[in-house]
Formats: sequence, C-alpha cells, structure tokens
Amino acid sequence: MFGIFAGTLFITTGTLDEIIRGTAVGLAIISYAINGRGITDDRFVIHPLDNRGIKFDEVDRVVLFRDKKKNEVKMNFFKFGLRGPLMKFSVPMDELVKFLSKHLKEGTPIDVVTETNE
Repeated sequence: MFGIFAGTLFITTGTLDEIIRGTAVGLAIISYAINGRGITDDRFVIHPLDNRGIKFDEVDRVVLFRDKKKNEVKMNFFKFGLRGPLMKFSVPMDELVKFLSKHLKEGTPIDVVTETNE
C-alpha cells in the first residue's frame, strides 16, 4: 500500500516542496496504521500519538484473557466504568499480572478469564 502511495506521489507531483509535503503526510498516515498501544511505567498508551495516556491510578478494573490459539494475552481495562480499547500482548500471563499488581492502585481488581474445554 505504501508503494502505491509513494508511486502516485512521485508521478502526480512536480515540485520538491510538494514531494516533501506528501511524504510527511504519508508518514503520518502510516504512524496511525501501526499498532502503538502498550504499557509504560506509569500509564496505558492508547495510540501512537497519545502523549497523555491513561494513568494506572485512574483505572477501576482490568480484565485479562489468554488466547491459546494465537499465544497472546488480551487485556481490557475500565476507567470510570467505561471500557478502554482491547490490547494484545505476547508476554506470559503471570508476568503481566505481576507487573499490573505492582503498578495499579491498591485494591484494583484484576480479573483473569479462562477458556473452558467442552
């Protein structure tokens, strides 16, 4: 997709200024396409351009689910009763629970949902 954008940019534009401006816009669009969610030392980062994030002390509850098929841990958090975005991690469940229990405010519930084989 980026190749098509870059090819169109160089074919349709004539001046160097337009090429630089088009490249900057293309890089900004790509930064939104890359999944930049994650956890820092003091907050959840929701998207790549998120400079504030959600601080750990604002979180009411965290729900974790281990997807065995994809070998990943899915996490949702709740702030003021509203669900935050789904985040996916490739770290083991126990490491994520240890990290969250140390960094979340005292008494924040961490719910672990497991699959049942029927």
